Amino acid sequence: MSLFKLPKTKTTRATDKSIASKTVKQAVPSIKGGTGLLDRIEQIKQMVERSLGKYKDDYIYITEKEVLHDYISECIKNRYISIDTETDGLDPLQNVMAGPCIYTYGQKGAYIPINHISYITRQKVSGQLDIDFVVEEFKRLLEAKPDIDMFNATFDIRFMRALGVKDIYCTWDGYLASRILNENESEANLKALYNKYCLDGKGDAFRFEDLFKGIPFTLIPYNIGYLYAAHDPFITSKLCDYQRGIFAKYIDRPDIANMYWVFQNIEMPCVPVVADMEDAGILVDTDYAHSLSDKYNKLLQEKIEAFYKTLEPYESKIEAMRKAGAKLDNPINMGSPSQLAILFYDILKVETIDSKKPRGTGEEILSKIENPIAKAILEYRTLSTLVTTYIDKL
Repeated sequence: MSLFKLPKTKTTRATDKSIASKTVKQAVPSIKGGTGLLDRIEQIKQMVERSLGKYKDDYIYITEKEVLHDYISECIKNRYISIDTETDGLDPLQNVMAGPCIYTYGQKGAYIPINHISYITRQKVSGQLDIDFVVEEFKRLLEAKPDIDMFNATFDIRFMRALGVKDIYCTWDGYLASRILNENESEANLKALYNKYCLDGKGDAFRFEDLFKGIPFTLIPYNIGYLYAAHDPFITSKLCDYQRGIFAKYIDRPDIANMYWVFQNIEMPCVPVVADMEDAGILVDTDYAHSLSDKYNKLLQEKIEAFYKTLEPYESKIEAMRKAGAKLDNPINMGSPSQLAILFYDILKVETIDSKKPRGTGEEILSKIENPIAKAILEYRTLSTLVTTYIDKL
């Protein structure tokens, strides 16, 4: 039975925003060190100039319709674009996009300011492109169905949708690819990965928080902030090209081929689904969840019973070991590595499989033991993980 029933009502993004505005107060950005906003912006100008000034000839900001139209035409010609977004927060329902960032081969990385406001008057800065025009240009781009690179695509897709580009999609997410290639990546943000893999650790790793320290990007003058913003789609493109090259180079290896299959057939198709879930929320079918839990817990109990069935021929030896002082529960606790070690190596006399783990009972060791008891434990563990981690957790 459901925990509650949702009312049958029709909601829109406008009503969602209205509700959110009444329930959540956005904090005024704090300025560290007691420095006023005007002084802070001046410091940022100097810092950006010092850190990114050398990139002035590499990036542009677009405030003219003709320039954006021609740039999008180049993207269509290349059938390729890399997209990033700069926003004033993390929630598309409450925050706004300062502007999209784009890059295509043969062009400079570009930033399109659309929602910057004056840090003095708090009024929208003039000279920015009209949002409706920008949306129409992106729609024109999508009609050509180009390949689209992003990094953490769900975030950018949601903000592009909120802007009005409803059919936006991603064909290669550099973040997901990085996780597929190295699940233990120590620092999986865009700047760090680009610096590590594309620049051999010798490049700049400037991040938003390093430069702007809590000031929304909408308050940063776009003729300053573009050096940071336009850099992102460029390095996203280069990182994704690197990842594609790694997959192509080692695709004949079965492990790499399997990883690539997971990336293309599981991870990437889930991107728009996750974006939908974050935009609209999800409804959990609790009746089905309970029935699923009942079904698999019964199967789990059957696996437990099967394990103890396999022990029956050895009961006399197990009991003798107990009387000799071995710490064995009655019945043996199949979740206890120490008890399983006694079972396999002292009672069943299994030869050591791994010299580094002479009494090991992990999956990699049990899978090499030709014994129905080992098989029963492995089957139990597989099902137990499914039940405890996913089914019952939900």
